[in-house]
Amino acid sequence: MVEQSPAWALTLAYWIHIAATVFWLGGMTTLILFILPLARQYLVGNVYRPFLMKAYSRIQQVGWFCLALLTATGMFQMSSHPSYQGFLAINNPWALAILMKHLVIGLLLLASAYITWILDPKITRLNFLQQDIENEVNYLELRRLEIMKMKMSWFNLILFLVILALTAWARTS
Repeated sequence: MVEQSPAWALTLAYWIHIAATVFWLGGMTTLILFILPLARQYLVGNVYRPFLMKAYSRIQQVGWFCLALLTATGMFQMSSHPSYQGFLAINNPWALAILMKHLVIGLLLLASAYITWILDPKITRLNFLQQDIENEVNYLELRRLEIMKMKMSWFNLILFLVILALTAWARTS
């Protein structure tokens, strides 16, 4: 039997969890649906790329911080839930929804890590080389990486929406 957590602690955990979700999802959505299209339309290359790198960097910082908050508060909420029966105990619809949610979260983490630690350093390196007139930059490679980053960002946004759907399923189970 799971010991009941104090109501104030659970309320605080839910509030932080919801706030972190709103900040991260709101930042990603704003960047993908509003900032990127407007930047593409109104900014030129020498302003466009540095602006996007800064915007993405800021969203990533917020995202990774929110992920830490979501992990801590989510584990607390999960362990306090009456349907929680232990690690990998999949005996009810709630547990199945939570398992599926965590699998999708794992996929989201892999995609985010790929963007942060593989794509971004490559793009940053090419942008840095572009600033030096002596260097010949492969613009096709730079554009390919930027397109891949955009696709991965959309993939992350879709995964986030799937996570919300799985959360809704768990809440109604």
